[in-house]
Amino acid sequence: MNEEREEHEERELARCTKCGFCLPTCPTYGVTGAETDSPRGRLELLSRRLGGTLRAREVRSALNECLLCGSCTAACPQGIPTARMVRRAKSREGAGLFGLLVRGVFSHPEFLRVVGRFSRRANGAGKAPGGVAPDRASPIRVAYFPGCSHGFWYPETKVATGNVLVAAGAGVWELSPLCCGLPLWAAGDREGAAALAGRVLTAFRAAGEPTVVTDCASCAATLREYPELLPREPAAVRLAAKVWDLAAFLAETGYESPPGPRIPGPLAVTYHQPCHARQSGEGEATRRLLESLPGVEYREAKGYDACCGGAGLWGLRHAELSGKILARKMAAFAATEAGLVVTSCPACRMQLERGVRRAGLKLAVGSVAGMLVRPKPLWEEPDR
Repeated sequence: MNEEREEHEERELARCTKCGFCLPTCPTYGVTGAETDSPRGRLELLSRRLGGTLRAREVRSALNECLLCGSCTAACPQGIPTARMVRRAKSREGAGLFGLLVRGVFSHPEFLRVVGRFSRRANGAGKAPGGVAPDRASPIRVAYFPGCSHGFWYPETKVATGNVLVAAGAGVWELSPLCCGLPLWAAGDREGAAALAGRVLTAFRAAGEPTVVTDCASCAATLREYPELLPREPAAVRLAAKVWDLAAFLAETGYESPPGPRIPGPLAVTYHQPCHARQSGEGEATRRLLESLPGVEYREAKGYDACCGGAGLWGLRHAELSGKILARKMAAFAATEAGLVVTSCPACRMQLERGVRRAGLKLAVGSVAGMLVRPKPLWEEPDR
């Protein structure tokens, strides 16, 4: 760490007054009650590590157990960006073997495609639909960024989102299903994440630097943070300024919902707001959209904006802790007696699907776009 960055980190850490307002908002502290599993405790460990009184192995566990959900920052009177500071610290300490594994998986779209196909078959899903064909006829030029999860795990959502954008009057084409880099960055592999960000910027420039719409809240947040990841790349700043969440884009362009939801009949729907959508404020656009749909009875769950305990790959590394956080979420959904929970993050969707299966709930988990359009694509499928 250079001297200027170290001084900045020290100033940020010194702003913590130890007030404890962050404690009740932290998912891990809420389960374990351990100070080291709280934002306040993690900041103290970071301060000691920066001061040289603790070794890397003495803080690694506490850093890895942070979900990076950002709930603490919203509650902090000082606005300390604890999640970002933890992420930077993990990058300084190195990603380790797990980080190398994450890089090996998410840096290779061909491998992700195979894994996604296997996952779909294991879950009884059919053949994946095709992608979004270029359409430059509309005056509204939109590049749709599906990310790796919608690109490979939930391709039917990719089709639905493309349909929604076409129905909204946009000329749509797809930025190839690339990983935005978040899994690597969260694991401490900043270098690998920057390499993936470079691929996305290359696709962005090749498309003429259009407006970018994504239906993944985590991808949207990460794309907007590219200036931090690639500080010497001017295109990163331009991309960050052109990123839109799907629901926010529809609200901005005056999109009118169809006469009814895709699922026929009156439907009780609840909503899980992803942490990244909460941080950006765009999750409220999704909630308002759901409330406006004809035939939908929106039922808000207690703690609808609380972390689900997935946090991408975090839930796989901390399965027991993740399961306890998830159980609280399932109890809140069950209390609504809704038949469908909608979320705008595919990683959250995977986590919620696991929770529904474990809890034995009669609750479907779906996407925002899936509520709005017919399942068949509105464009001609490209050859693959």
